[in-house]
Amino acid sequence: MKRILAIVALLTVALGALADNVTFVARAPRVVAVGEQFQLKFDVNVMPDDFYNPDIKNFEVLAGPNMSQFQSTTIVNGQVSSKNSISYTYILEATREGKFSIPAAVVKINGRTYTSNSLVIEVVKGDASASSRGSAGSVRAPKGASNGSVFLRMEVNKSSLYRGEYLIATLKLYTRADLEGLGEPKFPSFNGFWNQVVEDNDLRLNFVREKYNNKVYDAAVIRRYVLFPQQVGKLVVDPFELTASIVEHTAPQSAFDAFFGGGGTRARKRLASAPISINVKELPTGAPSSFNGAVGSFTVTASLSKNKVRANDAVNLVVKVSGSGNVKLVEAPKVNFPADFDTFDPKVSDNVKTTAAGSYGVKVFEYSFIPRSQGKYTIPALEFSYFDTKTNRYKTVKTQSQTIDVAPDPTGGARNGLQGGADKESIKLLGQDIKYIKVGSTILTPKGDYFFNTATYWLVLLLAFVAIVASFMFLAKRERENADVVFIKNKRANKVAYQRLKKAEVLIKSGDTHGFYEEMLKALWGYLSDKLAIPVSDLSKERAAQLLVSKGADTETIQTLTQIIEECEFARYAPGGQGEEKSDRFNHAVEIISKLEQLKK
Repeated sequence: MKRILAIVALLTVALGALADNVTFVARAPRVVAVGEQFQLKFDVNVMPDDFYNPDIKNFEVLAGPNMSQFQSTTIVNGQVSSKNSISYTYILEATREGKFSIPAAVVKINGRTYTSNSLVIEVVKGDASASSRGSAGSVRAPKGASNGSVFLRMEVNKSSLYRGEYLIATLKLYTRADLEGLGEPKFPSFNGFWNQVVEDNDLRLNFVREKYNNKVYDAAVIRRYVLFPQQVGKLVVDPFELTASIVEHTAPQSAFDAFFGGGGTRARKRLASAPISINVKELPTGAPSSFNGAVGSFTVTASLSKNKVRANDAVNLVVKVSGSGNVKLVEAPKVNFPADFDTFDPKVSDNVKTTAAGSYGVKVFEYSFIPRSQGKYTIPALEFSYFDTKTNRYKTVKTQSQTIDVAPDPTGGARNGLQGGADKESIKLLGQDIKYIKVGSTILTPKGDYFFNTATYWLVLLLAFVAIVASFMFLAKRERENADVVFIKNKRANKVAYQRLKKAEVLIKSGDTHGFYEEMLKALWGYLSDKLAIPVSDLSKERAAQLLVSKGADTETIQTLTQIIEECEFARYAPGGQGEEKSDRFNHAVEIISKLEQLKK
């Protein structure tokens, strides 16, 4: 009897845990056209005991609900996991314009009732080129007319703002045609802006239905930027360009063509978005003295690494500026240290996230200082001012004042304070005004003895002559070897390039396109990190270009390198059928690294 009760208890716990993990979601296109047929899906991850149909109005139900089940099992490191998905699918047709709601569906699982989300679908005016079939959620580009049916658009969330205030720029692709490939991207230069690419872990183009100019398109976000204007006046964002390979559909010429969807021809089109004008206003007058260009919303804190120290011990004051806005551009706040402290430039670090909602995070300034005399000191409260874009006013925040107790230096190195207004420079010179007394044995020579015309004199003269002759012979040899210096440098540079790109070359032969571009980017950024002595996390194309210029790289080489990186980044997003061959990009990367290896270190 106890065993039966234990089994029942375990089953109850298991069913309860299963119930806690139930997901029940409704999916459908956000926008459809009048006369368009589309799918409405209700997905649940546990087989339900009952499914209760939603009361669908304002749409004609052509079919459904049709139930389908998908199950997958994976084994990773001996751990077995399974995924189950049950879908109830309706085929609906939009009959009139407007915004209509689809109510939630209900399922019953193990005696519990679960409700899905409801949906709102916008129906727009139909046209002859509208797709006759849509799918729920993310979809691929549908078949349709190609004349003017593929275009690029840049969207900005604001067209007028203050200098230092951020805006979001979104590069989007709209299509009503079959896409076979995308390539040769040319991203805007954003002159006058400091820009950051929005972090996105999804490397695919996810198409969703959108309405634009009263027509339904499949739209995908290619890239988002957070832009911070650094100049005042009218700034223009350059167009974004892209080459698209599309299929232009024609009327079927035979029953065979009609059976396979009609005829069609392939075409390549160079697309470009329209330039965008942004009006940048100067910040209002009357900024506080502690304002250093921060725009957004911020808080500031300060803390000491220790409050009790001995004279001549190092201490750190850590100041953290947190918030949203131009966090990366925030400058070090001014700290008024006591006159008896030796201070140093702050160490700066940041942890900033860039998302579709903007830029936010924390910037840390670590001030190191050394108190030279005993006593009790106070570091005054630190002021930090910023321009609040929500209220369009300047605001000032303060930290708490910091108190530090300094005990005498046990080695006797502490002073009782600075006398006569002496500064650190004069204190450093005190160690040079007294010369030490020379100690040890001293070699004395009798008066009247001379080195000239002695045996030692002639021996030294002979050795000097031999050294001069040997030097001339060595220089002559080096001059002959220098004739092949270009070959030697190229050989060494090519070796470095092939070592960096060895894995990428293997992936060309294996046909792993995604892995190839991932390895290309990893190799290029890794090489630049080592070449410029900067962590990969702190590198950007703009910063790398500036440092390469300082090392003597020519403009053409830098532009080619930037183009290769952008093409590799974009190739991870684009669908199959790339116009550019992977081997060409590999060879270009080898050539660029070889050129950069010949620069000065």
